Amino acid sequence: MLGTLLRPARRARGCHAALRRFRGALGTAGSRASGREAARQGACLFSTSAGDRIERAVREHLEGVVRRNDGLVEKLGGESAGLSQEELAATSKEIAELSKLVQAKTKMDNLQREMEDLRQMMTMTMASGEGSTPPAQSSPQNTSSSIASTASTTASETEELAKLAAQEHEELRVEYDALVDAVVDDMLPRDEMDAKGCVVEVRAGTGGEEACLFARDLFQMYERFCAYRGWAWETVEQSASAMGDGYKVAIATVSARKGAGHDGPRSQPYGVLKYESGVHRVQRVPATESGGRIHTSAASVTILPEADTLDIDIREEDIRIDTYRSSGAGGQHVNTTNSAVRVTHVPTGTSVAIQDERSQHKNKAKALAVLRARIYDAEQQRLRSEQSHARKQQIGTGDRSQRVRTYNQPQSRVTDHRCARSVHGDLTATYLLDGPVLEDLVDELQLYDRRRAIE
Repeated sequence: MLGTLLRPARRARGCHAALRRFRGALGTAGSRASGREAARQGACLFSTSAGDRIERAVREHLEGVVRRNDGLVEKLGGESAGLSQEELAATSKEIAELSKLVQAKTKMDNLQREMEDLRQMMTMTMASGEGSTPPAQSSPQNTSSSIASTASTTASETEELAKLAAQEHEELRVEYDALVDAVVDDMLPRDEMDAKGCVVEVRAGTGGEEACLFARDLFQMYERFCAYRGWAWETVEQSASAMGDGYKVAIATVSARKGAGHDGPRSQPYGVLKYESGVHRVQRVPATESGGRIHTSAASVTILPEADTLDIDIREEDIRIDTYRSSGAGGQHVNTTNSAVRVTHVPTGTSVAIQDERSQHKNKAKALAVLRARIYDAEQQRLRSEQSHARKQQIGTGDRSQRVRTYNQPQSRVTDHRCARSVHGDLTATYLLDGPVLEDLVDELQLYDRRRAIE
């Protein structure tokens, strides 16, 4: 990503040349005042944006990298005779690793200077346009017409210059933002689990039958979102509520299809959906409410990274497999064969029961996949809590007070309490949030998480 952005950008040819041609025609009148104003405006191009602190942290990081690189180069040039082969190799390797960040710092400085120069030119064109009207004088009619024509030409050239400067400034700004974003990705520690698939678990919390209905709506929302992203969704378990319309528990696995068009670990299932973990609260009139009163209920969402077989080794002697007859709606096959499977990991006491498939073997395979993911996540939680309390993942209990997001149907508003972002939409439809809206909300959470990580 960073290497790609360091390549020379292909901007419109002739744009810079046109700006240079017009610059000589503008003159230098008022350039000092305009320059001071442009410098004041361009000193911190992102001072009014949410990314100001991110840009400042990036610049401090890059300045430290440049100082380190200069020290290594000086050491390699002046003291190389006294260094061993191992020290020479290590120093050269570190310089090579820092080279892209040093180039990024140089390119950021160049882009900022160009943007400041364009700001100054735009200020100069505006000042020139305001003072371009020639003073009235007594002269023949043809002379007056010539002066008016010249003034009109100058005004059109000034307007064209302003458009060119604004166009190139916008292109440079996009390039600058992308470069800052790439450096931030390089600064933050990489989570190897972001590139994995995941297991989605939705459980009804406080609120009785309405909480089960809300859990069903959340589960279906994530299923539609995965279809929107082109991911493979497979339902593993659906435990129906007492009335049969909602879900007490619903579990699914999500994996990225090959060639789906989303590159990078942050665009993979776990890297995106992990921000949905927590307690989701809904405020609405339930389908079970006859008096029109608004109820508040909750459901907890847990996103677990999908564990590969190589990630964790489960010995066969540590597993106990119980089979029993399926229950619930399902026709003649239900209650006639022992197709339901319960798999228990004896050392940890973790248990998974699956009865979705008519085949015992398929239920066993699904149960083992979920069991492996749960054990893997438990081990990762233990390691994280030992390494850093800040990286410990919090899993909600389903209580409404532990909410991360609120869906308010009367006000048609969804608020994420972590990044203080609200979106509006028709929550009375058959979905809570459609794909693009949920994607924008997840993007905001990713930005919030990255900003908090570098601060």
